[in-house]
Amino acid sequence: MTQCSRSSPEHNDMNSNSNTNGTNNNDTTTATSDDSHTENDADTTTSTNGDQSAEYRMESTPLHTPPANATATALKEAPHLGDLMGWRTTFTELPGQFTGLERIVLTANGTLQRIISSYYNAEVTVKIRHNRPRTDQGWYDREVELLIFDQVFCIATSEIHLDRKEYVDLVEINRIGLGQLFRHLNLLPFFHLLKVGRNPEGGLKRTYTLQSPGITCRITETFPRKLFTLLD
Repeated sequence: MTQCSRSSPEHNDMNSNSNTNGTNNNDTTTATSDDSHTENDADTTTSTNGDQSAEYRMESTPLHTPPANATATALKEAPHLGDLMGWRTTFTELPGQFTGLERIVLTANGTLQRIISSYYNAEVTVKIRHNRPRTDQGWYDREVELLIFDQVFCIATSEIHLDRKEYVDLVEINRIGLGQLFRHLNLLPFFHLLKVGRNPEGGLKRTYTLQSPGITCRITETFPRKLFTLLD
């Protein structure tokens, strides 16, 4: 079972078609699909008394540690029926300060857009802010906005690392969008929730990783305080 530890404060993605800074942005689902086994920072949260902030780091261990070929094996042995994540999931216990709806958003692993679309019974769109390669080959920075009713309900900032040359070539030569890689390669990434909390405005914030052999995405998403009352 996952537990949460409380630590000191600190400051602080895949769907769409676009093109920025030379990197193809024909991506399709960001941040909310979001997996991995990396452990690191967390988001800041406001304590229940409202006058202090703290962060909650998710100290989770998968029920089973997947082998290097786990994704390929899973695809061969059993149909995934449209699942967005690979391997088995674990129960994630969140701090009691979050409501039921907030917990659904914070633990969404590849279903965030569907959840918000269903909640409002409206279409979600994605706008790419930037999609930039770093000077180090195989590293990329990406940021997108998720919108509904032309209102931004999530900003997803991603750090993406491709450590296989064939994957880098897909992006740099074949112009496959970063957000399309998992689907193009028929991979189900592993989701690992690292941190949850609240941003300075009181909205939700979370950090998680999505990981498959050769691809690691570390994603931070921030949400407005009025996430569930955009029409009010």
